[in-house]
Amino acid sequence: MQSPYRKPKTQSEIAQIREACAIAGKVLIAAAQSLKIGKSEKEISKEITKFAKKFGAEKLAFKSIVAFGESSAIPHHRPTGRKLKRGDAVKFDLGVVKHGMCSDITRTFFASEASAKQRKVYNRVLRSQTLALKAVKAGVRARYVDKVSREAMQELKGNYIHGAGHGVGKLIHEDPRLKPKSLQTLKAGDVITVEPGLYFAGEFGVRIEDTIVVTKTGFEFLTKLPRKLTILRI
Repeated sequence: MQSPYRKPKTQSEIAQIREACAIAGKVLIAAAQSLKIGKSEKEISKEITKFAKKFGAEKLAFKSIVAFGESSAIPHHRPTGRKLKRGDAVKFDLGVVKHGMCSDITRTFFASEASAKQRKVYNRVLRSQTLALKAVKAGVRARYVDKVSREAMQELKGNYIHGAGHGVGKLIHEDPRLKPKSLQTLKAGDVITVEPGLYFAGEFGVRIEDTIVVTKTGFEFLTKLPRKLTILRI
């Protein structure tokens, strides 16, 4: 069931979400730095909770997704005892609450090395997100942003199995929804995510997600982390 459409955020609310995004970024970096070959998804998930408290979050905005290797092909995977191996895709999807406002970020890394297919898929997802972000501005239909994101996947678009994003605020999932059948229009002050992904069952998945605020002429990043392909030297 979708949440009621929430009004565009005030400047005060945007500042609060920006702070929540900054904390989430610190948590994600700390989690990535704590990775070691042989550590399990559950172990890293517990560390994320500790890092969130350390960096000043009130709580997690949702149950963190930590997914290694084939688990990263599951969009909403729950952490298991699966241990990190060399060459794994590593997907983190997490958020925190600060001042009662949520943040949401996803990054996909690669442990020690990345195959040609992993690189191709990552760069396709990054291009999809970049083009979708360029389409964002007040007055644009939410479904148009989804369409731009989806078309950028080209021959791989069949592996794009969720919407391009959603609103964020006091709830982690709010309207507007960036989906193919959405009838909603973006407004200045809307805080949304843009999160394209590609998933290959039994192999790996890649998702890149950032939280942004819609403006009259475009958008502003509230997430402040690099988006380029990253191979973790672990």
